[in-house]
Amino acid sequence: MKEKTIYISDVKSRNTNGRLIGHFVPVAKNYQEIFNGRCNVKVCGGPVYSKYFGEDELIKLPYDNFNDSVLEKLRTFINAIVLFIKARGQVIVLQQSTPVTAFIAIALFYWFTSKLYLIQYNTESVNTPLKRLIYKCAKWKIDGFIVPNERVGQTFTHNFCVVTDYIYCKHNQDIVPLNQRKWDFGIVGSIFKDKGSLPALEYLAKKGYKVLIAGGIGEPELEQSLNVIISKYNNIEHHIGFVDNEHFLYYISHSKYCVLNYCGTYFDRSSGVVLDVIFNGTPVVGTRCSALDMVEKANIGFLYNNISEIESENLFDECRYALMLEGIRLFLNNQNKAKDCLYKFIIRK
Repeated sequence: MKEKTIYISDVKSRNTNGRLIGHFVPVAKNYQEIFNGRCNVKVCGGPVYSKYFGEDELIKLPYDNFNDSVLEKLRTFINAIVLFIKARGQVIVLQQSTPVTAFIAIALFYWFTSKLYLIQYNTESVNTPLKRLIYKCAKWKIDGFIVPNERVGQTFTHNFCVVTDYIYCKHNQDIVPLNQRKWDFGIVGSIFKDKGSLPALEYLAKKGYKVLIAGGIGEPELEQSLNVIISKYNNIEHHIGFVDNEHFLYYISHSKYCVLNYCGTYFDRSSGVVLDVIFNGTPVVGTRCSALDMVEKANIGFLYNNISEIESENLFDECRYALMLEGIRLFLNNQNKAKDCLYKFIIRK
């Protein structure tokens, strides 16, 4: 029997100043790694994807999206129709880029010509009566969901696969020793209010720790407050704006801890950033919430109810830190089980 091809797809393809912001490219590359040697993977996205993938890897969809206007949603529908045609008889995995619009496209334009799976990190696409009605119209055409936890999966369907947002695929991870790390705490990634970036930055700087903050400002109203905090303390190193992948990984791996001071909407949603941190060999310090459950379960960091608790935790004890790094190594080794689980779920004989 001929092996099917997986089409890992982003029908929205949000173009932000010529770049894709967020998890879409890393997830697509991760699927290439996961299924390497097992089956073919094609990346499907708008013209902006040409910056990240070669012609032999990419199925180009007609449009990028630049905003959330009605015209852009029509372009998303066209992308979806083209995808459904090109992927006939194969396996489609839709990334969570525009879930409600994707449900509408599935309900109107998809007719069981492929196997269709959706990645869903949270339940925001079904959190109102109207959204639930739209989902109900599409549900019977969807073969399954790829989700970060049982709660999200059960919200959508009985047929789901629980795996982390990314799955570790390297054979060995070179973990930077404690004494070679530059910053006590790193706050790395897009800066949003509900990530708690600014309160964490000010608290840690005020306590005298060497702190790094690096990433783009996701909410413009935070810029002034951020600048005020940076100007008050000379123990903050800051790189505000777009951070390329090379620097992103360096900042993570050379921080002793990365801080995820989640609150609000981030309390209960899946977090790709925590995996970026763990996969690059750095323990996590963060808020005790469902998004960070794995940190305590795997002994790969410290969770708090209030950030002031770190003062009594002796986080820089070499023995304790070595145990956390060992926990990270064990967590990475166990990712092979997640790869097998996802493969068996998607590629059904």
